[in-house]
Amino acid sequence: MNNLVIDLIIFLITICAVILPKFHIPLPAEIGDKSMIHIFEICLRIFNEYLGTVVGYFWGHEGRVWLARILTKTAFLLKPSKPKWLTVTNKKIAGVECRIYEPKGRHRKSDSAIIFVAGGGWCFLEPAFYDQVIYDMIKRLGCVFVSINYSKAPEKVFPTAVNECDRVVEEFCSRTYEEYGVNPHKIGIMGDSAGGNLATVAVQKAMRRGHKYIKFQVLIYPLTSCLDFKSPSYQKYYNEYIHTAILHPMAMARGILLYTGCPTTEENAYRILRNQHVPNELRYSKEYVEFLDHNNLPMEVMSMKSYIRPKQYDEVEELSKIFSQFASNPDFAPLVAEDLHNMPNTFVGTCGFDILRDDGMLYAKKLEKFGVPVVNKYYPKGIHGTLNMPFSDTQKEMLKDICEYVEEQFDN
Repeated sequence: MNNLVIDLIIFLITICAVILPKFHIPLPAEIGDKSMIHIFEICLRIFNEYLGTVVGYFWGHEGRVWLARILTKTAFLLKPSKPKWLTVTNKKIAGVECRIYEPKGRHRKSDSAIIFVAGGGWCFLEPAFYDQVIYDMIKRLGCVFVSINYSKAPEKVFPTAVNECDRVVEEFCSRTYEEYGVNPHKIGIMGDSAGGNLATVAVQKAMRRGHKYIKFQVLIYPLTSCLDFKSPSYQKYYNEYIHTAILHPMAMARGILLYTGCPTTEENAYRILRNQHVPNELRYSKEYVEFLDHNNLPMEVMSMKSYIRPKQYDEVEELSKIFSQFASNPDFAPLVAEDLHNMPNTFVGTCGFDILRDDGMLYAKKLEKFGVPVVNKYYPKGIHGTLNMPFSDTQKEMLKDICEYVEEQFDN
């Protein structure tokens, strides 16, 4: 029996030694946590990309979403142990499922609260998948967290998630805060990726109604426009880590189609990669050129040797006519909002190896133009998803910066 086990182990090691090198794609030398990310990227590529291609062939983009949901649920089967001093409950606020974290006893250090909006390309990831991240932040901050489990695409398309997040913010900040002993003047909002999009959209909507519920916002690699797939951060993907499973342009294009309810064809996804979803009328407008101007980006990212001014492709009317209702709508693309004067203090975190880097940086720049105090933190070694990466040095740095910023905001 022992010999059989030894033979099996030798066989598996041999198989791994032969097969894994076949999947090797070199990662940029500058990337942080390289060994861990290398293993993560290969696993993600095998299951989410290669297997996803097969699933997508038979069941389309929707099938890819179902696969991604299965994979993420599987990855989070090993749940982090909940601290004994923390109560976690699932409860509806304004008719929307939320996950509420309440520190107890001496661990409740503050009467403040943070509303959290999870990412996942509007299609997958649930509040529970962020448990460990939120546990870590609560351990330091000692405040209540309310995580919104908004409806996902493709089952529910825009603006369902927007309206749900808006309702939760309105309800919690105007009434429900009392149930949790929260000071209504000490409520912040936080979100990553698509969650960053929904978080700042909720703040904008409240602001336009004249409500200043939110004291500050923390946006981690937020998605703010979906209008420029030729920006320097997208070019960096093609030039430095192409074919890897780190968030890539095609995945982003598919997510946009699913979220908006546009026809989810591969042809439309490729059109988005060429910016042909953007109506010509908007593309050549003064406002569009101004808020998406690559010169608004910091010199450290514009000095990339491989950067070239992108070739402009005309719209494909078949798609741009449908997309026109989203392209200039700040509820979809918060970067296009006309007035940001009354937005709260903002922390924007972006990563060097992330196609959404420029989305965050351009939004930070526009907020600054409207006089909003902004802390723009750049993590050059980080990748998209760093916030959810345990044992990552970049994640530790990011969480430290976020917590320090939040403490400062609550103390003011």
